[in-house]
Amino acid sequence: MPTTTNVINGGLTINEIGSDPTGTPGFDTDGSGDINPLADEFIEIINVSSAPISLAGVELWEDQLVHSFTGGTLGAGETLLILDNTADLASAQAANPSATIVLASGSLAIANAGDGLALVDTASGDYVAFNYGDAVGGDQASDTSGFPGTNLIGTDNTALTPDGQSIQRDPAGDDNIVAGDATPGLVCFAEGTLISGPTGEVRVETLEIGQEILTASGHLCRVHWIGRQTVRPGSALVPAKMEPVRIRAGALGNGVPHSDLIVTAEHGMIIDGLVINAAALVNGTTVQWVPAADLPATVTYYHVETLHHDAILANGAETETFVDYVGRSAFDNYAEYVALYGCDRVIREMDRPRISAARLVPEEIKARLRTAESASDFGSPDPELRIGSSGR
Repeated sequence: MPTTTNVINGGLTINEIGSDPTGTPGFDTDGSGDINPLADEFIEIINVSSAPISLAGVELWEDQLVHSFTGGTLGAGETLLILDNTADLASAQAANPSATIVLASGSLAIANAGDGLALVDTASGDYVAFNYGDAVGGDQASDTSGFPGTNLIGTDNTALTPDGQSIQRDPAGDDNIVAGDATPGLVCFAEGTLISGPTGEVRVETLEIGQEILTASGHLCRVHWIGRQTVRPGSALVPAKMEPVRIRAGALGNGVPHSDLIVTAEHGMIIDGLVINAAALVNGTTVQWVPAADLPATVTYYHVETLHHDAILANGAETETFVDYVGRSAFDNYAEYVALYGCDRVIREMDRPRISAARLVPEEIKARLRTAESASDFGSPDPELRIGSSGR
């Protein structure tokens, strides 16, 4: 499977550019209720690595310096949105709960006909270029006076610049840029969960049937199928078992999970040999319900099926693979399963006790969650950044 190599600092790259929100279908990036030619433009940066990366000394250039970071970090799989300085920051944060958001020091004013951008590490001089439209074929940013980049790592190019759509780096690999409906901040929510594989962590939405992943015990298993289900948070049609639960980084102790993990309410986390539904772990601090108001209009959940009911690692935490308590027909892509395998099959549940009620969770596990709360500084993010969450 292709991997992203056009990165600086081990994992930072430009992921998506929204340069003209006013066409069809258009997009309201800052969630202010209208589409503004400047306020709704955005540049999205993603950390495709499996570890947090410092943003200190990172700069974004166009034909001028767009933004300079003096500090802060971007977590594994997380995205960062840079918006025009006229954007409504508060409503943007509510509309894009999975993204870190900053306002540019000046106006973005990104040209729809084409533009060249560069993400630069000023300490090393390394930079990556993202060119589209009439800027393809030359690194526009590097020709700007005062540009600090000296070592071009890689270039992503595309000639596609339709009105009302964004330019996106395809997660399947480098130099494969596509145009589509804008998805600012959503790439690391639900789709952003990191699943451990034999050569490192991979994003759940990039997994393919037949691909090898690791069990929690370190053995290899293969993906049999990926079930997808898109829901509208807050709708009366969404069952309680599909409500999202956020497990904060370190909530389970010793840096587990290594970054915020979001699972559905009845998804089982494996703790001390027990399969515990996420809803039973909610304590309001280290494990929280995610309010519908904090979610985008639609959310897609991915369910990994292997040949057995296995324990795998998601964001470094033990969790279960798909078990057929719910028929596969509930998934949006059930027809794909039928086309591949002809009929459903029964999966025998792993030989571990399952807990679905909070009153049955052992006190020592509840105490561990409370200890993680007291040992963490969840309420003290970098003042320049609003760190969002990534999850499954």
